[in-house]
Amino acid sequence: MQVDLVIEKLKKIALFSDFNENTEKNVKILTEVCEFLEEKAYSANEVIFKKGDPAKGLYILLEGTVQVTRSTIQGEPFSVYNLSAEDHVFFGQKALVTDAERSATVKAVTPCKVGFLSTEHFFEVCDREPILGYKALYHIACNLARYLKDSNKDMLTLYQALIDEIDS
Repeated sequence: MQVDLVIEKLKKIALFSDFNENTEKNVKILTEVCEFLEEKAYSANEVIFKKGDPAKGLYILLEGTVQVTRSTIQGEPFSVYNLSAEDHVFFGQKALVTDAERSATVKAVTPCKVGFLSTEHFFEVCDREPILGYKALYHIACNLARYLKDSNKDMLTLYQALIDEIDS
């Protein structure tokens, strides 16, 4: 893994965007993150993790496209969204704040490379650089709040559709 290229990628990802200025301190923090990133490659259609798997860390999409899927109550899979490395994204971030199981399945749509940062290593870097923990967890909290807001909106829409169906 080329550290300089990965650092440039990290700067563009919301989770680490507060460290995008080329100061000595920021470069040091992102270099420490890189030290713990484990590069993993996946073939097209290969599952990265399944719903229900233990959540052990965060994935940073370095190359390629992945698909996030969930299942209906009947167990039928449906695509929630696709993520592309060009969009500077990460996934699996809930593993950094809870030890709950994975809530979705993620598979490679195209050949992919990811940087995997285990929860243990994330907190090790945060112990050395507390500002990283504060800033990164703030971004994760914002994402989770947005997901909750969207879920509540979807639930209200479904509830209204049910009421409309019952009334007609």
